[in-house]
Amino acid sequence: MKKLFLLLPTSIFILLFSCSSPDKPDDGSESLIKAKGDRYYGGVFRLNESEYLKNLFPHNITDAYSYRIACQIYEGLFKFDDETLQVIPALAESYEINQAGSVYTIKLKEGIYFHDDPCFEDSKGREVTAEDVKYCFTRLCTQNINNQLFSSIFKDILKGANEYYMATQDGQMPNFGVSGIKVLDKYSFQLSLVKPNSLFLVNLSMPGCFIYPREAEEKYGLDMRIKAVGTGPFVLSGIDEDISIILKKNPEYHGMDEYGNQLPFLDALSIQFIKDKKTELFEFKKRNLDMIYRLPTDYILEILDPDTLKPVPAGKVGEMVVTTLCKEAAPLIRYRTRDLTRLIGHPCSCGNILPMHDRILGRSDDMLIYRAVNIYPGQIDEVLSVVPDIGCEYQVILDRSDDGRDYMTLRLECCQDTDTSRYPEIAKKVTEAIKKQIMVSCQVEVVDYCSLPRSERKSRRVFDNRPE
Repeated sequence: MKKLFLLLPTSIFILLFSCSSPDKPDDGSESLIKAKGDRYYGGVFRLNESEYLKNLFPHNITDAYSYRIACQIYEGLFKFDDETLQVIPALAESYEINQAGSVYTIKLKEGIYFHDDPCFEDSKGREVTAEDVKYCFTRLCTQNINNQLFSSIFKDILKGANEYYMATQDGQMPNFGVSGIKVLDKYSFQLSLVKPNSLFLVNLSMPGCFIYPREAEEKYGLDMRIKAVGTGPFVLSGIDEDISIILKKNPEYHGMDEYGNQLPFLDALSIQFIKDKKTELFEFKKRNLDMIYRLPTDYILEILDPDTLKPVPAGKVGEMVVTTLCKEAAPLIRYRTRDLTRLIGHPCSCGNILPMHDRILGRSDDMLIYRAVNIYPGQIDEVLSVVPDIGCEYQVILDRSDDGRDYMTLRLECCQDTDTSRYPEIAKKVTEAIKKQIMVSCQVEVVDYCSLPRSERKSRRVFDNRPE
């Protein structure tokens, strides 16, 4: 499928992408339009959030789920670069800081418009001006139940912010404004600080500083929790509370890529809200989702070759290696358990689509090398488990003759009350099974029940008498 490009904030998570959508051909040729630089327009990107958004109003965005959606709708003066996380201009065209570091003069880009919305006259979005910045920042310095971010952005930083905030207690509207906010002309304004602050531009990049129109707040009030009007690449098209959100492409978006293509490339974002991670993975496997943020598990399990540490195919025995994803006190990064098992190549009958592994078959540190073949006790266990009339105890004895050749003797117990006349028959069956399954030849000795030593600890299986 051709690449689809999406403006998403940088986050730290495990990403999984599906290869194609079921409603279009794999190459996307019928639904995508080629742009400059081998980019393509078109497509709906489908993803899931494991928690429903709490609030899309900029001054009340306090969770990552709401932020990831809101930053597709709104923009601030500045933003974080997706690759470097450095602060870069967004709505701001340029800015200057005075020599004392206390006054920021910012000029807006011209020709940027709010989304078309019924809150405007004729439902047509208007141009963003410096007055919009003043309004939004003044509201951020106003006490109300829909403002949770004043303390983290402007408190003790922007000149006059504390005084204005205190004057708005109990819904009061003071007869003065925030002294640190000054409009210079239609597109320029100044922000004056109490004292220099090296993180001020970072604060201006936060969601609390997203710019929205006065008309939207006057029309929707507290409903701006789900009524978002901004300047971002996508427009809020529909919300089915706790179920899904549709964001459609903003045809008037001002952003361009390095080839001169207008952004965004996608026609829409379809965001589901599936809380159960296993259900989410199931939807991803069915290609109903194009991305999930993390695997629905607390750990990643791999089955690797103990010698090469390369993954082995399903059904082949290897060493279990574990990486924990959620453990904080003692995290494990590709921890070698030394336990031998194998992945089972079919899904569980219970409906769980996560990979299953077999029982523990042995230990990689018990491995023995016989005539250039790596043999694990678990492999011998598996062979003996299907041969009738054999007990659970056995010993592997390795010797080297004077001519330098290695020989292996497998001494095993029969079941209780087994007729001794059947010992040769049992030995032959085991010899053939070992040859077929493990690809080595050995001498098999069948002994009476309970004739091999027992131990309260782990039984010693391998006796290697070969010289070092």
